[in-house]
Amino acid sequence: MKSYVEPSLLEWLQGLKAANNKSLWEDFGMVLAEPDKKFNPELHPYGIYIVDELLLRNELLTSEIDIVLEENLKKPFFTYDAIYFLYFAGKIKYEGALQALLKIIRRGLSLIDSNR
Repeated sequence: MKSYVEPSLLEWLQGLKAANNKSLWEDFGMVLAEPDKKFNPELHPYGIYIVDELLLRNELLTSEIDIVLEENLKKPFFTYDAIYFLYFAGKIKYEGALQALLKIIRRGLSLIDSNR
């Protein structure tokens, strides 16, 4: 694996595995605190690695998915943190997220239609 992964990423991943749960949540909070809350393709994989590790440790709850998606229904646009929670919902095949996701998609489609 070392020949395919940059040494800095490999070192970071090893640190991720060794980190305690509190540190993982702090790192996840830093990813979510990305300036301007815009999607960052360079930072995004780190958030995915953290979510995967939190999943392995049973640190994420479906109730957190529900909260984040319900908050997104109150906002005009889909937020950056919801991307990770939808990823989490997909990983665990959480069907409870489907209704909120459909509402978010319908809202987005109606925005597209209103701009035509």
